[in-house]
Amino acid sequence: MGGGYFAPNESTGPGSLFTLAANSNAAFVGGFPNGATLAQLQASDPFFAPPSFTYTPSFTHIPYYEKWSLEVEKQIGANTAVTIGYVGNHGLHETSLYNSVNAFAPNGFVGLPTAAPDPRFNVVTGANTNAISNYHGLTVSAVHRYSSGQVGINYTYSHALDEISDGGFSTFSSTNFGATNNSIQYPQFPFNLRANYGNADYDVRHQLNLNYVWELPLRKLTFGHGSDALLRGWQVSGTAFVRSGLPFTVVDLATSSALSNTGYGGTVFATPLTGATNQKCTGVTSAGPSCISSAAYGPSASGFGTLGRNTLRGPNYFNSDFSIMKFIHIPKWEQVKFGIGAQFYNVFNHPNFDMPVANVASSAFGQIIRTVSGPTTPFGSTLGADASPRLIQLKAQFTF
Repeated sequence: MGGGYFAPNESTGPGSLFTLAANSNAAFVGGFPNGATLAQLQASDPFFAPPSFTYTPSFTHIPYYEKWSLEVEKQIGANTAVTIGYVGNHGLHETSLYNSVNAFAPNGFVGLPTAAPDPRFNVVTGANTNAISNYHGLTVSAVHRYSSGQVGINYTYSHALDEISDGGFSTFSSTNFGATNNSIQYPQFPFNLRANYGNADYDVRHQLNLNYVWELPLRKLTFGHGSDALLRGWQVSGTAFVRSGLPFTVVDLATSSALSNTGYGGTVFATPLTGATNQKCTGVTSAGPSCISSAAYGPSASGFGTLGRNTLRGPNYFNSDFSIMKFIHIPKWEQVKFGIGAQFYNVFNHPNFDMPVANVASSAFGQIIRTVSGPTTPFGSTLGADASPRLIQLKAQFTF
């Protein structure tokens, strides 16, 4: 190219991206301590690009948690126990990230200035320790033991609230195989973290768990005559898990993207419209149809959305696992058993669905587009496999 410059995608030369970045950094490092303005920085380097910057306060707090609990247990007969327990906690000085402190909107946007607070920077992110959280949970459990097994059941009603879940460092996902939406990691309003206070990303209001183990009484089929070796040692066990839907936020990613060009790094929420209907996804039984009306929420092009964080609920969740095993005692090893059988994950092949598309700027807004993997699968909980259908696994084990 003319003047000895390389194309911008070249790795060396005076016109390469690496060289331009190095020159911008040198101009900034040399001028900023002396109070150089954006115009002065650009005068020293015509290709100067305002850098993004992350800062932390001079003093940060260690997260602090207050916890309290109360539990009462009642024995009913020799084999049954009922427990009622309450747990609460309050978190202080939790991590929060403000990544829009230098945001502006030159064409006007309610809540943002028309010029950058400091034009020498692009996106400025502040890491603070001023977030809070609260949790209250009441659990009722019952366990019954009998000669050939045990059954247990527990129900929990709880409410978890915070401003930013997981400190904003990672997004919460309700599925192990991708996710329809990202959780909210930053304040919608650049300097108002408290406006984000609401249901935590993992807030489950109702949860019911069931587990059981039962040794099948097949040996009785011999009526006391003949060998029962093939009928003895058969055992079934399983679990059932039911919970209410997880919360999510309807967002306007088109406006968020437009503002990202001027230092905004958060997510703009949507605004409920007059007469909004069909806003519940709890009864979803199939993928495809919308569980949120496209007329229920609108974009917020002129200002931040008025919808609260995590105010809507996704579909409910149900899953049941089942296993059947045949146990054989090892001769001369009285305490050792060998078991062989099969384990069924999602034994009823029941589909569970992820959140609907929560972006009002998407043509698929409100639609369910994917299923959710179970918490217990042969692939584990973090491998990313699509483990939502029924899975059958042959199993052999030694017990000692």
